[in-house]
Amino acid sequence: DAQEIIDIGNRPAKFFGELMVHFLERITLLGISNNEDPDDHNIALHDVMCILYLLDPSIITDLRKEKVDVDFGGNFADGQLIVDFRSYTPRDEETYVAYGIDKQKAFKMIKELLRRAN
Repeated sequence: DAQEIIDIGNRPAKFFGELMVHFLERITLLGISNNEDPDDHNIALHDVMCILYLLDPSIITDLRKEKVDVDFGGNFADGQLIVDFRSYTPRDEETYVAYGIDKQKAFKMIKELLRRAN
């Protein structure tokens, strides 16, 4: 995917694609992988997905209301979004968590946006 973005050929696409390669190299070096497949070192583009969602909400395939908080306790989860799955915890009225995306559609949107960038 990163190479396909780099191959668009303009400076923004090259920069974005090279950032993806750099990040992938680092998480592979650190041994970070998908819990279900230790050989899967794909990266999630969380911030990019937020923007794509604003442009086209249909890229999100699994969106759920959740009770969440951000940990600021200074320990290993510091800064992380914590989702409380307990059934007796009331759900926030305005907080949604995306659990699935249409990767093909998102990737197509990213490429189209980068083609138009200069």
